[in-house]
Amino acid sequence: GGEMTELRTTQTRHPITTLALRGICKAYTLERIFDILDAACEDERKYDFVHLPKSGGQTHGGLAIVNFLDEKSCGQCLQKLLAMSDGSLSGIKSIGQSYIQGF
Repeated sequence: GGEMTELRTTQTRHPITTLALRGICKAYTLERIFDILDAACEDERKYDFVHLPKSGGQTHGGLAIVNFLDEKSCGQCLQKLLAMSDGSLSGIKSIGQSYIQGF
């Protein structure tokens, strides 16, 4: 028997409510990020926290952290963001769950 056994964790899964938008174009403002989020959330404010850290001077560091009201809202907005094909996301390289959850 050289069978591989699957390891199962007993750790409870934490809800995913926080997304990270990475590789954001320097020309994108916080207002532009809000516009994109509002379009993805169908103009319902399903998020309660957006952080666009500055990176020296007046420009941001290309990262935005967005926390949603609940896991369902986060999932729905993520799917809509990933499905946007109107070019509004051309200045964002990737969207996915944040390493840190819950703000």
